[in-house]
Amino acid sequence: MTPRLLILGIVLSLQARAEDKTFTTIDVDQAILTRAIDINADGDIVGRYDTVDNVIHSYLLRPGQNSSESDFTSIDFPDAVATGMGGVNGCRDISGWYRQAGGQIRGYLLHQGEFGLVDFPGAVFTRPTKINDRGDIVGWYDSADGHHGFLLSEDGFSSIDRPDALATRPNGINCHGDIVGFYTSPEDHRDHAFLLRGGEFTSIDSPGSIRSEATGINPRGDISGHYTDADNGTHSYLLRRGQFHSFDFPDAIATRAIGINARGEIVGYYDGADHVHGFLRSSKGDERSNVNQDAEHDDNLRQCPPTACSRFSDTAAGFHRNRAPFF
Repeated sequence: MTPRLLILGIVLSLQARAEDKTFTTIDVDQAILTRAIDINADGDIVGRYDTVDNVIHSYLLRPGQNSSESDFTSIDFPDAVATGMGGVNGCRDISGWYRQAGGQIRGYLLHQGEFGLVDFPGAVFTRPTKINDRGDIVGWYDSADGHHGFLLSEDGFSSIDRPDALATRPNGINCHGDIVGFYTSPEDHRDHAFLLRGGEFTSIDSPGSIRSEATGINPRGDISGHYTDADNGTHSYLLRRGQFHSFDFPDAIATRAIGINARGEIVGYYDGADHVHGFLRSSKGDERSNVNQDAEHDDNLRQCPPTACSRFSDTAAGFHRNRAPFF
């Protein structure tokens, strides 16, 4: 079946400036909720929006000179009752999840106009999050023995579990294979952000937080995320070269950073007085230059390998193409 293609309006408004950063609100026309989930190096933004009938849809927003309808594409998996977003890479490969009428949640990859299924073997629930320029996908799944993270590469699926954690949920992966996310500790039963590099887990909790989540990591090792403070306020952060930089969308009730690209542009969503809005945080300063700066915790320059554009074959473990043209 051919996926549904829905053209709607997108509302971009220059909302405010904070320090040398510019915040832009992203709203899908007539939606009751809009979230920006990821952004690639070209400025393509993917996200989620909910309509008045409480149906979840995904979208791709290509950068342009204005907010014309041709820049915006709605994405719905065939016959799904909900289509969620995970991430987008430099080839416009899109990872995400969808919910079937029976309630089961499964993963998808949208590559060159074709949907493919992403299901961890034996899982009852598979939810992909981000995808890097090599085509590697991370996410999490539920099985009979609990909640686990996963990596899907050209070698197939592998589980990601922080030792002794009650649950591990990867949220982002860069072109070097560095993975970020959060885990639930058995000691305090709280969620803590992590960086997984070279097989080693490192906790990266924000100062003063009671809950932390890392959501994205770019090639130079900059990490985006959000945290909850002791007053139950939700704020966003950028972790760069070992330094936390907390930020909020101006006048927002809560701010959650979800994705970051190689230029340091960050997308996410915030709670306003009326409903949830997506946002883009950008800068004309150093974040747009020196894209391949030193990575976090690494003094050596780390260049990304050439983009491979979803190099999975039709027989890759757990990956099956559903040949239906989209774009």
